[in-house]
Amino acid sequence: SMWLRKYSYERLLENNYSQAISQYVTMLVSGFWHGFYGGYYLTFGFGAYLQQIGKSLRGALRPIFEDSASAKTPFWYNTGGRVLTALMLNWCTVSFMLVDSANAFKVWKSASYVGFGFCLLTQFGLFALKSTSWHRAKAKAYKALVAERRAKKRAAAEKKTQ
Repeated sequence: SMWLRKYSYERLLENNYSQAISQYVTMLVSGFWHGFYGGYYLTFGFGAYLQQIGKSLRGALRPIFEDSASAKTPFWYNTGGRVLTALMLNWCTVSFMLVDSANAFKVWKSASYVGFGFCLLTQFGLFALKSTSWHRAKAKAYKALVAERRAKKRAAAEKKTQ
């Protein structure tokens, strides 16, 4: 919601808190807004964690799969990202729907905590990928390419305003 963004997230950023801290606190405020049930806090806390993982995943994979000429990612990459997002959001929001945290953990346990395991495996995989010299070189080249694109956009925008 715009209220959460304006009065929680952006205000924290203005006070020099990191994006991650601002995001977690905003999700905590959102949980508070919904009520005093553990399921809400689990949902919003896990949601913030998923957003951080998603951001890291995109940051690590985009330089590998984006076409440098068109600045587009393949259809399968985008579709896979949407499917994975839907699955993980459904996993995460079980606690919101059940409200009671004990019941949410029962459901997650019956599914062998697969969502949590997937998150941990993803983080370990990202750490391994980012620690390779190949990926560091690819990411550095990608950052330079993005900076070049932004400079061209700025120059074109300035030309239009003159």
